[in-house]
Amino acid sequence: MSKIKKQKTEAGEEISRQAVKFGIPLDDSIPQKFKDSHHVYRAGSDIWDAKLNQTNTVMNNNKYYFIQLLESDKPDSGSYYVWTRWGRVGHVAGLNMAGPFNKELAMKEFESKFRSKTSGSWADRDSLGHIPNKYHYIKASYDFDKDDKKSSGEGSSGVAAKPSQTQPPPACKLEPGLQNLIKLVCNIDDMTKHMTEIGYDNKKLPLGKLAPATIEEGQRVLSQLSDVISGKAKGNVCSLSDHFYSVIPHDFGFQNMSAFVIRTEDDVKRKREMLESLVEVSFAIRLLADLSPASDPVTASYSRLGCHLERMEPDDTVAEMIRRCVATTAGCTGGHTHYTLAVEDVFSARRAGEADRFRAGGGGRPSNHKLLWHGSRLPNSVGI
Repeated sequence: MSKIKKQKTEAGEEISRQAVKFGIPLDDSIPQKFKDSHHVYRAGSDIWDAKLNQTNTVMNNNKYYFIQLLESDKPDSGSYYVWTRWGRVGHVAGLNMAGPFNKELAMKEFESKFRSKTSGSWADRDSLGHIPNKYHYIKASYDFDKDDKKSSGEGSSGVAAKPSQTQPPPACKLEPGLQNLIKLVCNIDDMTKHMTEIGYDNKKLPLGKLAPATIEEGQRVLSQLSDVISGKAKGNVCSLSDHFYSVIPHDFGFQNMSAFVIRTEDDVKRKREMLESLVEVSFAIRLLADLSPASDPVTASYSRLGCHLERMEPDDTVAEMIRRCVATTAGCTGGHTHYTLAVEDVFSARRAGEADRFRAGGGGRPSNHKLLWHGSRLPNSVGI
């Protein structure tokens, strides 16, 4: 189980920020006594955990509804509860723990709540389309192979996971410049902060738990918005914006949702960039989470990248050329007039099998060598 930061409910009951059992996170706000004694019910691939979201920009709605069916950790105890939490995205308006029930009654209670919010049955949840003015079911992914002693990856600082505080971590033997690079690009806190800054609600659907189908649906809605904005298709940008924000939860606080309707191609472009970052950051968090506390976290993070990185000497021909290009080839866009760039280090990267593919594609001929200059946000570095 992962216990991060303790809080108290309005009733004074102590809760902890995150608990994971059998690879399935329990809701943050569940009282600690239930986290210690229960887990989310699972029957085969059926996980009784529903994350629902509803956005209506015209009515200024941006709200969520969570439902979890909890089963006792004690075999054959027959103790089941149905937990619900709701409110505006980013805020809690209400909490309720219904029960105890037997399994059959608990399942009926869960299904009843799900149907009342979505107008669909729990059994058909994966095929439910977006229904205006109803909650949208958000698909999540789970790590069933992780036991309750492993962390979900949230709350770590520095490199992906912290070693145990009871003993000092092993000394890192990587070259200092490479250590600094790994610490910079593998910082999960920075990745999460970046996604929060661009509007994504990590508390609603933690990074690393996004199902591919969820991101794909968001991309399809943005394509529809682009067609409507360009005049290629008919549609309503408000309704399509509602659909997008219902699929990809955003924390706008209590601001009026009419201000966030996706109306222009620039708006679509920014949201597409956000989804691209979601893909990269989600991959990075799944890759880097749950590092063994017995290993040096910097070295362990580097090993998981599967990419050989080597710091180039300052007088290396390629390094000198890169420094010269950075200093002399800035575009005249106005964005580079109020600051200057300095290259601290240059690294060469060799990914497994890359050299063989390069040679097979004709890259072995010097005349075919090309330089590709590509800039990306720092949180995307691990995925790249």
